[in-house]
Amino acid sequence: MGPPLTGHDGPVEAVTTALLDGRPVVITGSWDETARIWDLRGGTPLGRLAAGHSPVTAVATAVVEGRPVAVTGTDDGLVRIWDLHGKGILGRPLEHPFWDDGVDETGWVVTTVLDSRPIAVTSSDETLRVWDLDTGEQHDHPGNGALGAEWVTALAACTLQGRPVAVTGGGEGAVQVWDLATGQLIRTLTGHVGAVRAVATTVLEDRPLAVTGGEDCTVRVWDLLTGAPLGEPLADHTRPVRMVAIGTSEARPLAVTSGGDGPVRIWDLTAGPRLGDPVHGHTDSVGAVTTAVLEGRPVAVSGSDDGTVLMWDLHTGVPVGRPFTGHEEGAIQAVATTVLDGRPVGVTGGGSGTVWVWDLDTGAPLYQLAGHEGMVRAVTTAVVDGRAVAVTAGDDGTVQTWDLHARAPRGGPLPGHTAEAKAMATTVVDGRPVVLVGNEDCTVRMWDLRTGEQLDQSLRGHTAWVRAVAPATPAGRPVAVTGSRDATVRVWDLHTGEQLGRPFGTGLTGGLGAGWVSAMAIAVVEGAPVVIAGVPNDDTVWVWDLHTGELLGTPTVFPQPVRALSWHPGGALVVGFGWEVAVVEPHPQGLLRRP
Repeated sequence: MGPPLTGHDGPVEAVTTALLDGRPVVITGSWDETARIWDLRGGTPLGRLAAGHSPVTAVATAVVEGRPVAVTGTDDGLVRIWDLHGKGILGRPLEHPFWDDGVDETGWVVTTVLDSRPIAVTSSDETLRVWDLDTGEQHDHPGNGALGAEWVTALAACTLQGRPVAVTGGGEGAVQVWDLATGQLIRTLTGHVGAVRAVATTVLEDRPLAVTGGEDCTVRVWDLLTGAPLGEPLADHTRPVRMVAIGTSEARPLAVTSGGDGPVRIWDLTAGPRLGDPVHGHTDSVGAVTTAVLEGRPVAVSGSDDGTVLMWDLHTGVPVGRPFTGHEEGAIQAVATTVLDGRPVGVTGGGSGTVWVWDLDTGAPLYQLAGHEGMVRAVTTAVVDGRAVAVTAGDDGTVQTWDLHARAPRGGPLPGHTAEAKAMATTVVDGRPVVLVGNEDCTVRMWDLRTGEQLDQSLRGHTAWVRAVAPATPAGRPVAVTGSRDATVRVWDLHTGEQLGRPFGTGLTGGLGAGWVSAMAIAVVEGAPVVIAGVPNDDTVWVWDLHTGELLGTPTVFPQPVRALSWHPGGALVVGFGWEVAVVEPHPQGLLRRP
């Protein structure tokens, strides 16, 4: 959601969220010896808290005398309270005692309320300390104010039968519940093998729960009233679980967990089994995106240089099914979808020179088409005389058509094409299904898909390699929009092959400068067609009015180069940038805002 929040100069050790003057913010602590405040809506920085000369290892928030505050812990053993409005420290730092061999690091900080007063609970070595945030004094408990505990490796706070409690994870596998008013241990929960690395709390049907993750690679759910585990351990992680957070979806409590194995997993705490598959992302550049409809819901399909194809629910952003990994060699450069014998299928091309056809419902490969020598750079689909057809182009300079029902070529390569092509699309002109192919000789050529005949309406005018082509039919008139390395975007009449109007990127229409177009889509915004282009040189996406060529708004900057675009008629634009896939919405003023 938006670009990364950048500004820290070292690893980010702690994160918490809060409301500040009615707006959601995130507060982060880092080894760069600062804590920072960010507006979650816009991603803009709101302030910087300089924590002296020590890394910030823990962050929490509270309200003290009506003021929102942040409470930070650092590895010099100090706990500081910050006024989030004035950005200054309130009172003097709260000091942890010294170890025999040095300063005791503040490992965890949580906040809650005790006797109507805000308190902070901090951990260090084998103790918990409770601090009154109004006065900065340590709460008086037996044993010099500290709660004796197993080595604390995780900490959370909640309310149990009306009294504030701390829930700790320990280095020997125990989960302990502590009464913060009396300092007494209420109960110990056992089950983890090895250290408990993460604790979070929630409420389910008026019963307080703890969710814990540990070195034993399991996630466990506990009833804090009885100390009993709820169900079997959740054991899908293959490495130690280091993080647990709690959220809600449609009033259901969810646990979100992650660890050393990489994926983030989401669990429905009302149902027991995990809610959806692990949230995997691509691990290399996304080079192709398209859309489809799967069981009535729109999905995005993305292909990457990591050799995988992933599907994503356009409404929720959740992965759908399992990654497709059938390509034997490296990058997937091209992805298209169609319907074959009543079922949605994907068609992909990549480094091996083969084209795979696979079932979108199951993720299972159906078959492969072999005919290209070298990388397959472009794939598109069409329906010709009621039959699903794929068109592919590759490094070998050929464009080939395939009957997906027969699993065979439709004749030989298209005549008259000998150059590498990456830009390709299908449309209908005068009732004929045609394919448009743009390549390095600066020309876009057109073939009749029924006959394989090259048509006379070649599109000539670009002065460099054509890298993107998108057809449309505004007001019933077939046109194509093309983008090139010559930093221009041009609109063409497909009846005549003539250019319509001036190229975008010249005069007052909005210049691309030295930018070249890597991807293109035609969308409809409030009933009007617009041209959307990705410019990888400066990581931007541009939007123009198709009829006038007027630049709409200012270009939107993405965190990484944009290599792929696809428009879904439901109003979503799918953008592939860097390793990521995002869904954005064209705004009437041309800006792209995230829904």
